[in-house]
Amino acid sequence: SGTVYAKSVEGDMTSVAINSDGSFEVEVADADGPYVLMADGTSDGNPVTLYSISEGAGRANITPVTNIIVALAVQDDPSIAFPVSEMTAQGELTNVIPAVDTAKASIEGFIENVYPAFDIAVDFDVITGQFSADSTGFDLLLDKVDFTVETDGADKLVRVKAEDDGTVYYEQDVKASAPTVNDPAGFESKFHDMAAPKLTGITISTNSVNTNAGDVEIDVTVTGTDNLSGINSIEVSFVSP
Repeated sequence: SGTVYAKSVEGDMTSVAINSDGSFEVEVADADGPYVLMADGTSDGNPVTLYSISEGAGRANITPVTNIIVALAVQDDPSIAFPVSEMTAQGELTNVIPAVDTAKASIEGFIENVYPAFDIAVDFDVITGQFSADSTGFDLLLDKVDFTVETDGADKLVRVKAEDDGTVYYEQDVKASAPTVNDPAGFESKFHDMAAPKLTGITISTNSVNTNAGDVEIDVTVTGTDNLSGINSIEVSFVSP
């Protein structure tokens, strides 16, 4: 739950409540943009504030991925560059709304290596791409991979790391021109097969069963998009015509 705030270069601010499924629709004064977007609310009882940039009317995601893109683009923690007090009030922004193309390309260029494992289209756009909060596809990636902006002394670091063990695979000082990529092969290997297999066919032999004949052995063959060897059992129900 929470609220999305959209603020223009001129300082026009519009807000809207976030729907229960995580979606939102905010009406802005100028369709041309750009806009800074801020989602401020709670997730699993914890306070969360995330940022994104919209170039104008259309779809715009606000996720931990867009948050680190804004951090790289503005070269600071987004919550410092665009503080909540400024984002929730009318009036001009202190900082210029940055172009995000370079930062976006850097982050997408790294994480797209695991898109196939999560069943994400190779051309998925992390800012404008459509996805659902249903623990599949890009939403599953957000569950399994952490995208953070962290303070290390005087430095602000963007990190991409495994949610389960904290292994850092991508790190970049927000003021640096290039990231440090740690073990890209390990990143791909760790998340090599995250999407659930999809069944493509089922064959049952024999085709008919005499229910009065006692126990009958039936062969069931299942095919799918991936290795199904991990399936322990399949439940098949027969309905009398």
